[in-house]
Amino acid sequence: MVAKNTCVNSDTYGHLYFAKELKRQKVGPFGEIILKVVGAKGFRAPFFWHWLVSFFPIKKILQLQKWINPVIDALFAALIYLVALRMGLDRQTSFSIVLLYLLTPMWFSGVSIGPRINNFTPRLISELVTNLFFILTLLPLGIPVWLNLMLTALLSSLVLLSSKFGLQALLFLVPLISIIIWNPLPIAALTIGVVVTFTLTKGNFLKSTKEQLHHLSWYLRKNLKGEMAISSRNRLKSLFARPSSGGGLMQHTGLVLLRCISDNSYTSVLFKMPLLPVAFALYALSLIKGTGVIPLTILAPVIGATIIFIIINLPYLLFLGEAERYLNHVAFFISAMTVLLAVDAGKEWLLWILFGYGSIFWLIESLILPKLRSNMQKESVDEDIIKHLNSLKKTVVVLSYPYHAVGFWRIMLETEHHICTQIGTCDDFLANFENKYADDYPFVKLDKLDEMAREIGVNYFIATKASLTSRGLGNWTASHEWRKIEIGEPIYSVYLRIID
Repeated sequence: MVAKNTCVNSDTYGHLYFAKELKRQKVGPFGEIILKVVGAKGFRAPFFWHWLVSFFPIKKILQLQKWINPVIDALFAALIYLVALRMGLDRQTSFSIVLLYLLTPMWFSGVSIGPRINNFTPRLISELVTNLFFILTLLPLGIPVWLNLMLTALLSSLVLLSSKFGLQALLFLVPLISIIIWNPLPIAALTIGVVVTFTLTKGNFLKSTKEQLHHLSWYLRKNLKGEMAISSRNRLKSLFARPSSGGGLMQHTGLVLLRCISDNSYTSVLFKMPLLPVAFALYALSLIKGTGVIPLTILAPVIGATIIFIIINLPYLLFLGEAERYLNHVAFFISAMTVLLAVDAGKEWLLWILFGYGSIFWLIESLILPKLRSNMQKESVDEDIIKHLNSLKKTVVVLSYPYHAVGFWRIMLETEHHICTQIGTCDDFLANFENKYADDYPFVKLDKLDEMAREIGVNYFIATKASLTSRGLGNWTASHEWRKIEIGEPIYSVYLRIID
């Protein structure tokens, strides 16, 4: 139901574009591709997931993408039920763990920076496979050590080959959790997984990791300057700021609530993962009363991920991604910890409150929220612009303001045109672009538009009217070198350069 009204987001277009280029350029899962960007150089990333996707028709995936991840997640829910039974838990407790997992908003909600379920990207596979990695390396499931090491090494290799964020999650979580529980098996499995990955890719894994570090260093510099959207992510000022369009108390309250759910890491966890504070409250109560002790095999991943969550939320480390996503990589353990402590304390009523809260959240997001923020008009307008681009007889260089207006990944996926952006470019181009044209990401300096056209060939410009207004440029128009195209209303202003 939550996925029913989902539109394809920018991340999905981007990952499907990678899959398309891997197939078109005949690169394979461990090579590099050339993106359709100005100043392009070879671009590397963990492409194994994209390579697998490239065997299927991209158009069919776009039609079905909102259903693929829900099906995968449902299969995972069935798997953790079997895992709970294998641990020796009774059916009711095992079912409670599954139900709590399914009804925790963090793990089904589409109100977030990068939805986990509603859009088809490597994100879900990374989170589920990492959960399974820790399940196998930490829990007493009766699997021989040699087989366990073999399976978990392959699982870690799958994550390393498929997801940049998954690589970070493994590198941060595995050593810390291994130390907390004093168990070398996770580190051994990850080490073997790295060796397997390096061998399979013939060293190309190291090259893609360097590419990731290069991107993170750029992201860090921009974050330190306060030029990224995430730079103010957890600030109260940003949380309670009034909308630029004004509006009354109800509109402001609704906007603050939306920011609490989607933009701020701390409030996002409180609203969408309430079982985490409940779990720690129950754990503290058990220590005070000296009642049942939660197994360290369940507790360690939750403590480790929570420590990482707190550290990544430090202002200077926000460039390492949404901190709550590290918690998602141990979702099974958070659910199991909450259920086991509640049952042990005789407070099953807390579970029913969490079930009820998740059900209400699910109903609101499935039935009410789509009516409040319909994207039908935007989808139609975006489609018109894509059709217009495909009708042009010559290849153009598209610049969007901000970069995600219509979506540069979508434009590269669905048209033959090139994009002006800061991703996938050579160092010299990026340095020149940053110095002369880049503004706070994801914007450029509009007063330099004509110069960008002359120097780097920009000849098609798309600007969202809302962004122009919010940045004090509501009356902005392009110079006489541009002709306004009669498409994009009422969302965009679209211009085509008429002077070569």
